[in-house]
Amino acid sequence: MQRLLAGLALLLTAAGCTPPALVLGAGARVGLAAFEERGIDGTVADSALQVEVNAALLDDGGELFWPVTTLVRDGRVLLVGNVPTEAHRQEAGRRAGGVSGVFEVFNELEVGPRSALYDDAQDTLISQRVTSALVFDSEIKAVNYGIVTHNAVVYLMGTARSQWELDRAIAHARNVAYVRGVVSHVRVVPVVEVAAPS
Repeated sequence: MQRLLAGLALLLTAAGCTPPALVLGAGARVGLAAFEERGIDGTVADSALQVEVNAALLDDGGELFWPVTTLVRDGRVLLVGNVPTEAHRQEAGRRAGGVSGVFEVFNELEVGPRSALYDDAQDTLISQRVTSALVFDSEIKAVNYGIVTHNAVVYLMGTARSQWELDRAIAHARNVAYVRGVVSHVRVVPVVEVAAPS
């Protein structure tokens, strides 16, 4: 437990999180969670799972933690980044899958050094542009999507209300400058319309 708390403190410090920023960020996150298909309970559960997955990767000095980005949606975990060997790739997947409450792991880790052609700043900019495209498309419920970009490849996770919506989200991602590819781990869960009582 102490290692988990130390890891969490390290993560928050590294991200430049201050107590006021944490409170404001948490408040905004709860507000958004109310609009997501997974709801507040699902968002809280996924956030707790992400902390546990990151703690599992941080184990043994963080050799797997630092190069790996995680995203958790509905108990499904996405791992992206570059690791030195296939053994590291498999171990990261094993650790993530070993966390109680994780139903599925999408291990998109690449083996070998990161390409010099891509960097974190460009990947962040791509993610921001994809997010903006989804947010400003009234036909897409953008809060249901998680977006991570690595080496100019956009990874989508979450829930789409229809295949049409998912296709539209993928098209937006593909149309962002410098995107090399789009990988979707989005589940299509059609919204059931409930008729009003007569």
